[in-house]
Amino acid sequence: MTTEEQTFDELIDSWVYGAVNRGVTTFNSLLASLPGVYPSVAFESLKRLSAAGKFNAQGFVITPEAQGPNGGGREQSSNRRHRITLPIPHPLDYDWRFGESAVSYLLDTCLPLTRPGEMIALLGTPSVLRTAIESSYPRGTILLDVNASVVNCLSQAAPDAEVLLCDVVRDPLPNINASAVIVDPPWYEEHLAGFVWAASNLCRVGGHVLVSTPPVGTRPGIDRDRKGLLDWARQLGLILLRTEAAILPYCSPPFEINALKAEGLCGILEDWRRGDLSIFVKDIQVTLPRPAIPTASEEKWVEESLHGVRVRVRPSESSDFNDPKLLTVVGGNILPSASRRDYRRALVDVWTSGNRVFASQGRNILIHILRALAIGNSPVETVAQHVERELSVDEQTLVGNAVIRMTEIINMERSENSLIGESCIDA
Repeated sequence: MTTEEQTFDELIDSWVYGAVNRGVTTFNSLLASLPGVYPSVAFESLKRLSAAGKFNAQGFVITPEAQGPNGGGREQSSNRRHRITLPIPHPLDYDWRFGESAVSYLLDTCLPLTRPGEMIALLGTPSVLRTAIESSYPRGTILLDVNASVVNCLSQAAPDAEVLLCDVVRDPLPNINASAVIVDPPWYEEHLAGFVWAASNLCRVGGHVLVSTPPVGTRPGIDRDRKGLLDWARQLGLILLRTEAAILPYCSPPFEINALKAEGLCGILEDWRRGDLSIFVKDIQVTLPRPAIPTASEEKWVEESLHGVRVRVRPSESSDFNDPKLLTVVGGNILPSASRRDYRRALVDVWTSGNRVFASQGRNILIHILRALAIGNSPVETVAQHVERELSVDEQTLVGNAVIRMTEIINMERSENSLIGESCIDA
């Protein structure tokens, strides 16, 4: 363990110890009192403090209390039904979406900062655009998002909405002179810098930039990242007006709910994660080079969607027939993590939106099986066309086994998604 990690653990312990001394007795209440501490990190702190005799573990409900089949939560209770149904988030997209109250707060905050006829740019915030469309929000909005599935969905559901497929940290930016920009970057240093650079370039002088920023309990070293973001914003001509702590609740996507369950943490409130909101005003126009974003980890995956369940496969250049059997990577087949830093991610060849992960020697064959299932074609015939020959009896059996296994997984995740409140996840 590094000194930075040890210091972070000690800080978490101090927060947890203070919360227990103030009378917090349940795990969800503890999470709500902490500044964005991941549930398993908080749980480990409880175990450390209990083992050290800091408090009586019998007086604290260490096992998270049940809140319904998938954990329930405050955001879920509204059970709002949306006219526009977004694709389920996939873990490879760093896709956490704002809860209903966060969306309303951001749109309400932008109203007095803008005037009728002015434009609000939305960077990576599809749930904000959806509510703006559905509520006939009295400002112009334009969404820039890298997720093709989300962009296609919104473009089809609302043809008059302005939606652009754009990676704001790499692609050329459109010519926009927005009066406000709402930014929801992945909470990693390079993405924070890239998104704020894009926001500054899209915002007019005198306009405002609203950024969801990671709270102080997010991970070791986050203080450094937060300070670096503020320093970078100043260089870009953005003046910080205020930061509102824990004002932006997110809804845990299925992949995070399953990751927590894999760690033995069931019943976690789905809105436990809350971002800070930093509001800037653009003081002057500054031209600085765009920050570089590493590309080594940005692999290409092939995706198929079956009954709303998204499955991604790492492509293979092989055209030979290889057994498409799904091989175990982790016990239980659910990666017990949602962090990009998890070393096991490199072992994964097949990844579902429910965070189920597998290896496979026949990835090229599996892709064609999934594609056939998605459009209702025969997997055996589709694979035969791919390898340009008839399949042997043994090969047909292997394809059939893969179809049975994938069908089991799809049905399992469809069932899980149906149990999650619509306000928290778009099924």
